[in-house]
Amino acid sequence: MSARWAGRKGRAWRELCTQVYADPAETHCIRCGKAVDKDMRGTAPHSRSVDHIIAIDLGGARLSRDNVALAHFGCNSRHGANVRWAKHRGTPMVGTRMIVDVDPHSL
Repeated sequence: MSARWAGRKGRAWRELCTQVYADPAETHCIRCGKAVDKDMRGTAPHSRSVDHIIAIDLGGARLSRDNVALAHFGCNSRHGANVRWAKHRGTPMVGTRMIVDVDPHSL
């Protein structure tokens, strides 16, 4: 398995995704703050995906429920390993997760 996909394949990853999709508190994209249709699958920009809050490359836990959240596929694909996504342009955070604006160079 290539390093790019490490922690994002296999049974453990699919089970973690299932937990996120089934969580009633997960209703909005962690990136843009807009509602996500959990039934929409595939690679359309507004389809569902699970995103690592702190990128694996920057030391984030690969398969920890605390380090993943619901996101639009497009939002997830667009940001890459950037962790400075926490500012939602004035949109209030939805759900119970705390978002921290982290400078990856200070880790």
